[in-house]
Parts: sequence; structure tokens; C-alpha cells
Amino acid sequence: MVIAALMVLFSAAVPKAQATTYYIAANGSDSNNGISKTTPWLHAPGMPNCSGVCASTTPQAGDQFIFRGGDVWHTSNSALSPYTGSVASCNGGTCGWDWHWSGTAANCNFPNTISSCIYIGVDTSWYSGGSFSRPQVNLDNPTWANSAHHDGSHTGWVTQCSYNDSAFTGWNMRGDYVIVDNFEFQGKCWSSVKTYGSDAEFAANGTNGDVLEHAYFHGWTMTYTSGLAQVFDKAPMIGGRGSLWILTYSVFDGSDAGAPCSASGNCSGDISDPSGTMGIQNWDHNVFRRIANTTNGTADVRSVHDNLFEYMYDSFDTTTHSDVFFTYGNYAPSGTNFTFYNNMLRHVSAGQTFAIDPPANGQLHFFNNTLFDVGNSGNCMQLQNTTTGNTSVYITNNTFDAPCTIAMDYNNNLMYLRNSVVFQNNDFIGWTSLSQITATSGNSNLIVTDNGNEIFQSQSTANGQGYTSGNNYQPTSTSDATYHVGADLFSSCSTYSSDSALCNGSTGGVTNTAGSGTIPTPYIASPLARGTTWDAGAYQYLLQSGSQPNPPTGLMAAVQ
Repeated sequence: MVIAALMVLFSAAVPKAQATTYYIAANGSDSNNGISKTTPWLHAPGMPNCSGVCASTTPQAGDQFIFRGGDVWHTSNSALSPYTGSVASCNGGTCGWDWHWSGTAANCNFPNTISSCIYIGVDTSWYSGGSFSRPQVNLDNPTWANSAHHDGSHTGWVTQCSYNDSAFTGWNMRGDYVIVDNFEFQGKCWSSVKTYGSDAEFAANGTNGDVLEHAYFHGWTMTYTSGLAQVFDKAPMIGGRGSLWILTYSVFDGSDAGAPCSASGNCSGDISDPSGTMGIQNWDHNVFRRIANTTNGTADVRSVHDNLFEYMYDSFDTTTHSDVFFTYGNYAPSGTNFTFYNNMLRHVSAGQTFAIDPPANGQLHFFNNTLFDVGNSGNCMQLQNTTTGNTSVYITNNTFDAPCTIAMDYNNNLMYLRNSVVFQNNDFIGWTSLSQITATSGNSNLIVTDNGNEIFQSQSTANGQGYTSGNNYQPTSTSDATYHVGADLFSSCSTYSSDSALCNGSTGGVTNTAGSGTIPTPYIASPLARGTTWDAGAYQYLLQSGSQPNPPTGLMAAVQ
């Protein structure tokens, strides 16, 4: 288990004289010493209500802060305990928890070396109740189904927030080299206008080395105000103006965030809206479900892999469109490679699906992705530049199901993609030629090259061979059209992934097992070892049993 291994690494690598483990629980007291499960604190450093020994403790590199599973820390309702308190003039607004201590870079290189990181998370053997569930940071607004303030005219909205979080941050993380692990976030409610950077459940305001893993975000709500463009579709779960180095093994599920997010005009929420700042650099092994956006803004993005994007549609705010994943300008240093691989995209229809801006003078490797049941086909995948720097794009071993198209003629106040795009080993279902799926009109700066080994099949032929949505379009037989007909691209594996995961199958696909709490384990993909014989399209996956995360339990139906 990931958490167990993490705890072992901490205990083995960090001498007691240099680091301390502190415990926090709903039955604790800040006058306790906090260094055992029997003498925990009630609050953690940075919570305004932290007092006594808790307040006099200064977190150091290598320290661990262990929260008891199943307990809930409240940021807004002072009548509930434990209550974090509230601090003004924090992150451009008000915060419930303001963490400002850092680990050090010396031995903090997650996940390999972590002894000088600060760890804020869990011990899954320590919990209240009958079994472990994530400790929760609750902003105390009820879910839509449980709220007394329904908006009958605009289904899915509420008429008011119990606590208006438009300029409120639940947890402001402004330390560096900090690992935040296994927390559940819920109860956020946005009302009136959005204040950029000061309205998130979790704000990433550090500059180096922070990691958010095994998180679960759900249960947000919003009020309806007509004509608020780019407000409610981009209300972020993760905000701030700094950098989150890694977002990993986390689930963002809007199943209980208003009316069912099942069609365009029904969704809400955003993961990250960096808008000119660093944002989230590396996205891996996450589930994004029933939400309007993941990211939309200029950011420093380096890798996006092993993620599941599904049931994402345009938001309630019909004055603007939503985006499944949109890097509107890439702040990564010139010459940086951007890798986008092992992702599954299905059952979505947004204003833009994947809109990717490679770093200037760098390379984009779009590899081993599966895209199907995508609406708004003309905006399925767009490639563009925000600089005059040349980029080289490699689109290899993907499965594209019609009507998803690839646009390279998009400039909408940006710049045309420059230099070259190379295709190889792709499976195009519902198409007869590469020219049908690509659009380059008006872009004289681009050379498109087909290196071969592409498969073009009609929908009926592909379905007849077992390539179906029920099977995630993976081959089921050695007689299928994509089986062992791809060119061997093994020599490029180190470019795509430093651990060669794309070639030897050493990493699985989307999983979320450790400390799963209320979320069953989701599976989508576990690549088989490739060896020297390659398939075309997304590589053959080893099918696994398992269930997708269910909506949270205990929701109440409301009769309008």
C-alpha cells in the first residue's frame, strides 16, 4: 500500500533527533504534547484556533503531522468541533487553515526521497469509527441535495450559500516541499463573483516541491447570478498563485455537486485555474468526473499521464464554454518537453476538450491515449502556440474514435502551431485518411508528417472486431487489426517517461487504493509489457476487475 510504504520510508530515513511525528484528532487537546496517538492535539499548526503546545511548536523539515482518519475539521461553522478558526488577510481573502512552514530540497524528491519533506497525512491504522476513511476538511456548506436553499428556476444551483466562500480558502498551503496526503474536501459554496486565487478549497501558494495525493474533492455548490461569464464553470478546487509540483492518485467527483452533471449546461467546478501563474506541473493517476473543467489558463505543465477524464460537460454558466484540459499558454522553460500519455477520455462534450500549448522550442509527446464518445468534434483536440518558438509534436500509439478531430489551424488571439507534427502507430476509427481527422487550413508554419503504421477502420468494422466503448476500444484478439502491426518505438521511451513505464508496463493505470475511504478502487488501464512487437493504437491493456467510484452516500432527495 502506498501510504504504508510512505510511512516506512519516513520512519526508516528520518532520525528521531531530527524529526518528530505529531498526532491530531477530534478528541485531542492542544495542551497535550501531541507526540502520541493517546495525547493528540485538537488542531494543527496554522489553524487559527491552535493554542498551547500546538501554537508553540514550529514544524521542521522531516516532521510528520498525522490526522486521525474519519474525523472532520470545520472551517466555517464555529458551533462545530473541531473548528479551525478563521484568519483574515490570507491569500487575498480569508482562510480557515494557513500553513506556511517548509521542508527542504536536500532530500525531498517525491516519491523517491522524502526524508526532508514535511508530511501532513494519515496512518491508516489510526481512525475513529469502524474502518478507516479520510480525515475531512469541511467548509460546512451542505451539498445541493441536502440544502434548504434550492433554486427552482435554475436546476442545480442554490439560492444562497450558508457560508459564502467566494473569497475564502479552506486550506492555504504556502510552504515548500510539503506532502499533503489522504484528505477529503467538501462543503465549498461560491456566491456572486469569483475572486481569482482566493476562493479555493485548497490553495497551492508554495513555489517548490509540494505534492497533493490521494485527495477526494466533492460536494461543492454555487448560487445563480445571470451573465457571470467565466465564473461558475471555473470555480477551482485547487487555487493559489504558486506551484503544485504533483497532483496524484486523487478523485474529483461532482456527482453530488448540484443536479446530475449529465449533459451540457449541467456541470460546475474546476480543478485549477492558474491564470498567469505556475499552476500544477504534473498530473498523474487521477479521476476527473462530472465536473466542468480541469484546468484553463496559462501554466507550467510538464506531464499529464494515467488519468481518467469522463462525464465532463459545459457548465451551468452558459455565457462561456468549459474545457476538459486547456493549457492556454505554457510557462515551462523554453526547450522543455511536455508529455501527455496513458490517459483515457470518454463520455465528454465541452466547448474545448484537449487544447494543448507545448512549451516554446520544446516537444509535445501525445502517446498511448484513448479518446471516444467525444462531443463538439471540431474542438476535440487543438494544438496551438503562444510564442514564436518552434515546437515538435509527436502523436503516436493513440486511439481516436470519430468524430474526434485534431485541429492545428487554431489561433484565436494566440499563434499558429509552428514547425512539425508527426503521426505514427495510431488507430483512427470512423476515418479513412489522416487528412479527414486533421485541420491545418491557414497554417503555413507547419509541416505534418505521417510516418506510417496507422490503422483506419469504419465504425462497424472496428466494433465487429471488439473495439467498442464497453471495452474502452482495446483489442481483444490477436486477429484484430491493431495487433502487432505498429512500428517499434522503443528507442523513444526514455523521451516519453523517465521510468520507461510506457514500454515495460512497470506502472499501472488509474488506481486510487491507499486510504480510499468512501471511494472504491477505480481501474482503467494496466499496460502489458511491449517488448519489441508493438500494436498500433493505444497498446493492449490487461483487463482488471474493480468498480468506479460511486457518488457519496447519505444524500437526501429534494422535492421541488
